[in-house]
Amino acid sequence: MPSAKASPKARFLEQSVFAEQHRDLVDRSAFEVASDAAMLQMIHDTQDTSDQAAAAAAFHRIMGAKSYLTRLKTIGDTVEPVAPKTTGSNLVTNQ
Repeated sequence: MPSAKASPKARFLEQSVFAEQHRDLVDRSAFEVASDAAMLQMIHDTQDTSDQAAAAAAFHRIMGAKSYLTRLKTIGDTVEPVAPKTTGSNLVTNQ
């Protein structure tokens, strides 16, 4: 039984059968093609506007969808990816 105090991801990973099935699903090329098409369709459906507030709202919707899709794809990962570090010169390094 998953612990109520654990994070949602930890509770998901404790259910190893579901986590394994999820990893198999997101590793399929059909999932990648479908998720890419869904993101592109969302961008395509975004209204072209000169209104800054509407443009900002559309940007945040797209970024939210991208964040959700990333979490969906990686929820079954047992190792967290290392976030790149930025330096004062805005160059990205992994050192």
